[in-house]
Amino acid sequence: SPVLTEGPVRQGGPEVTALPPGPLFPDDRWAAWAEKLGQEDYVIIDDFLPAPALASLQRFYAQSAEGGLLRPAQIGLGGRRQLNPEIRSDQILWLEPTRDLALAPVFAVLDEVRRQWNQRFFLSAKGSEFHLAYYAPGTRYGQHYDATSDRRNRLISCILYLNQGWTPGHGGELMLYPDGQPFVQVQPLLNRLVMFKSAVLLHEVLPAVQPRKSLTGWMTYETQSAAESN
Repeated sequence: SPVLTEGPVRQGGPEVTALPPGPLFPDDRWAAWAEKLGQEDYVIIDDFLPAPALASLQRFYAQSAEGGLLRPAQIGLGGRRQLNPEIRSDQILWLEPTRDLALAPVFAVLDEVRRQWNQRFFLSAKGSEFHLAYYAPGTRYGQHYDATSDRRNRLISCILYLNQGWTPGHGGELMLYPDGQPFVQVQPLLNRLVMFKSAVLLHEVLPAVQPRKSLTGWMTYETQSAAESN
């Protein structure tokens, strides 16, 4: 488990708000989430981040957006990367734990998630890759799988929503299409985490009516640089 301490600490300049001490969640909750993920290929967890970590993430997101750091997302890999707004029209900012020190409490929680899934599913997730995502009104992401021939290292997909005051009609819902089962529509509520098996679950983001914000990423076999990621 990550070492969790109280109060603000400083690492290389920016102030980092650390998490309160103690376990993030009791073991029985991890067990229930693991059972859901194992049996149904997805799990939804509300009120996921502790308040200090959520506040750090919201501040960082706002500062990044105000600074114009989010860029149109591409599809494909390497020399085949391209903009295709008919399929994907969000804007993203890839994150780097060694650079984005203000997000240290967020990365600590995500590392604990990876440790739990490694232990409970006998995975070999050695790394992760995450980005901020912004869907302007009218933008979407068509049906796709996260783990493809270009992205076989992705094991578990993770989406944490940052939409204050989201209500039905704001759009941007996540649609999950379990094989042989009814579809699942996920409302992008603030501090709701959705995780699903990257190679198994077909999914899409419905068109946003109001701005839709999230932290999105994957638990991976190995870490890839932002330059290699789509």
